[in-house]
Amino acid sequence: MTRFAKCLFLTALQFSVIQSLYGVREVQGDTLSATAPLFVGFSYQYGFTMNHNPALAALNTKHFSTYELSLSRQTNGASYWEQKCAYPAYGVTFMYSELANPQQLGRMFGLYPHLDVSLLSGKHNNKICFTVGLGLAYGTKPYDRFNNYKNISYGSHVNALIRFGLKGNVRVLPKLDLSGGVNLTHISDGTTKEPNYGLNNPMLFVGLNYQINDASDERIVNEEQPLPQTPYKLQISTYGGYKDIDWLTGTPVYFVGELNVNMLKQYRFARSYGVGLGFSIDYAEMELLKRSGDFSGGVMSYMIPGVKAIHQFHISEVCIGTELGYMILHKADKNKKMYANLTFGYNINEWLLAGLSLRAGAFFADYIGIGLGVKIWEIK
Repeated sequence: MTRFAKCLFLTALQFSVIQSLYGVREVQGDTLSATAPLFVGFSYQYGFTMNHNPALAALNTKHFSTYELSLSRQTNGASYWEQKCAYPAYGVTFMYSELANPQQLGRMFGLYPHLDVSLLSGKHNNKICFTVGLGLAYGTKPYDRFNNYKNISYGSHVNALIRFGLKGNVRVLPKLDLSGGVNLTHISDGTTKEPNYGLNNPMLFVGLNYQINDASDERIVNEEQPLPQTPYKLQISTYGGYKDIDWLTGTPVYFVGELNVNMLKQYRFARSYGVGLGFSIDYAEMELLKRSGDFSGGVMSYMIPGVKAIHQFHISEVCIGTELGYMILHKADKNKKMYANLTFGYNINEWLLAGLSLRAGAFFADYIGIGLGVKIWEIK
């Protein structure tokens, strides 16, 4: 599969998942109760690490177990976005994983918020849902060129954790649910420190979820849809981070960043589409060009322009976006012209946005950026 096809597949996957959020089932009657069910859950998972690179085969020698403890809230429609998104469940999960080769890979601890999106649902919390999570993981034995040189999967203690899964949930007792399914966990430091081949762990799981309060499973229905307050807006945002390029010699890390100008139109209540113009600068790639003798001109001549298509999904003050971009000029590697960004933002106020950005190409993370966005113009 080409890099373009892979980037397009990632974007299409998110579009299909977000589209499923709008399959709100009809619920008869309203309820005045705003109390939503709260659940504490435990799951056992069993799986393996994929050898997506031949160099990883010697590390991933066996199947292993993962244990998770979660706290979640089943929404009941008290906020309009909950109704529009088919009454999802959300919460936070703590993970402990043994990994396939603890002598070299160590153990992995994770903490991540999760969102369960109903694909099919019935009474008493019986449902089939798509689950997604994004958080942080801590590995106990990262690569060390003197003491742990065999671990080329991750190079730093702190890593990003991304989880996708398909889960079924069945009520077996008045307050007890049985769940099970399959998921895929990706762990990577976004090339902030090499090596960074990453861990891709497919798992089968089974779990129990206990409702800890006395809320009913009735759902609020409100037919009145609030209109977007600012359907058109122009934003300027900037992200910055760093990455490592030579883990064998222990060279320093290099700054990477981007400046974006985005034009967005809010569609319906919780979605935005748009286009953007971006300028990227990567001191790590400039260093590689210097080593090969191909660097010429000043730093500003390596400010790479690009264009991108944008899709955003809004949950209250939180914004989750996918961007598919094309670099018009790329002097270091022509194969890196296509890229995808996964963004996470929070509206601090009406004009200021704080966010994170994960840039990737061909399923390999390039870097993680932290930044700010400013809304400079809008049409009400």
